[in-house]
Amino acid sequence: NMAVEVGLFPLPVAIKSEDDPRPCYGYALLVVDASSGFVFGMDVLTPRPSLEAVWAQTPTSVLKSLRSLEGLPKRVHVRDERLWELLEPMATELSIMLGLKRSLTALMVMDV
Repeated sequence: NMAVEVGLFPLPVAIKSEDDPRPCYGYALLVVDASSGFVFGMDVLTPRPSLEAVWAQTPTSVLKSLRSLEGLPKRVHVRDERLWELLEPMATELSIMLGLKRSLTALMVMDV
């Protein structure tokens, strides 16, 4: 009966890569247990070549984090509609209830 919270947040620091000398601002993707706040997954997604690359990487990154659990969660909560849209096909396929919540308690405790 586990629930997880998923958040995607802009990072306040620039990221450089060997492939491209121009710095960019990435996004942190966090997957946390809704009741304990335990972080199951954290990934840094880079908007290269564009922000659409972040959107494309998000479902795969979340799935990778969920696979580290002993079993799939019953519910996944997100705060924004864009993230809900990105995760909805995966949640439907895996029979996970996807909820849109105004406030995500475990992520708020982390002050992100």
